[in-house]
Amino acid sequence: MAKNKPKRKKDQTAGAFPDASTPTAPSSAPPPAAQGKRWYLIAMFVGIALGGTYLAQAINNAPAADVPRYTYNLVKTYPHDSGAFTQGLYLEDGVVWESTGKNGQSSIRKVDLASGDILKQVDLPENEFGEGVAMVGDKLYQLTWKKGLCHVYDRELNKIKDFEYQGQGWGLTYDGTHLIMSDGSSRLYFIDPETFENVRMVTVFSGRKRIGQLNELEYAGGKIWANVWNSESLYAINPSDGKVVGILNLGGLWPLNQRPAEGIMNGIAVDSATEQIIVTGKYCPSIFEIELKDLPSR
Repeated sequence: MAKNKPKRKKDQTAGAFPDASTPTAPSSAPPPAAQGKRWYLIAMFVGIALGGTYLAQAINNAPAADVPRYTYNLVKTYPHDSGAFTQGLYLEDGVVWESTGKNGQSSIRKVDLASGDILKQVDLPENEFGEGVAMVGDKLYQLTWKKGLCHVYDRELNKIKDFEYQGQGWGLTYDGTHLIMSDGSSRLYFIDPETFENVRMVTVFSGRKRIGQLNELEYAGGKIWANVWNSESLYAINPSDGKVVGILNLGGLWPLNQRPAEGIMNGIAVDSATEQIIVTGKYCPSIFEIELKDLPSR
């Protein structure tokens, strides 16, 4: 922020200019060469200061260079409803529980993975936008985006109860003790599933860079895997401190030239018993089963 310059004192004499017949005192101003040198030093100092600021910002925004990178092997492709604005997935024994979004189009579904057939569907009220899902025992939890409601169902999608919460709901998963919830920021919240009260929070960083717009979540292998809005990448996150410990690039799995306007990657689920991994996207006609593959080191 620029500092205020000191005000110059007004001339206390009657005339605006000194009288030509009156001798003037010697000037105290430095010669032009000295003035030029002084301004050069000031300019150099400012340049160094600004350069240091931009360098610090560049360092702070740089992702960690040592984070492992992964790609994938495509194992199998399954049919998926291309009209589904996918917000959350849960997979168990060949059955997918899926939450879809958009006001007036949101639902919770039970789907056969192999055929893509919808076994059961419950539509949400028109003013609710469905979001992430997670299974805790025999209870399925479904977030809503801005309504501040978490719906709880049994495995056959019969409503059990609702919880209220503050802020937005995006992604949801379960680590065996807590529900883990994203709200579109760089923060993840650990929630008591019995009370839906926030127990703790972590901020997600890759190096010194915050990773924002965290969306759909899945807990697997002791890590939280997170879609990032409008990204082809999945981030593996250490749940204890929020540090990114791996990045999976899904580029090319669903070609960009085959997507509708809002077609982005969103949705990940891992069967905890078989370790089968599936991913999909909004309005995507397929669910993809994949295997992680290490990227060759550069």
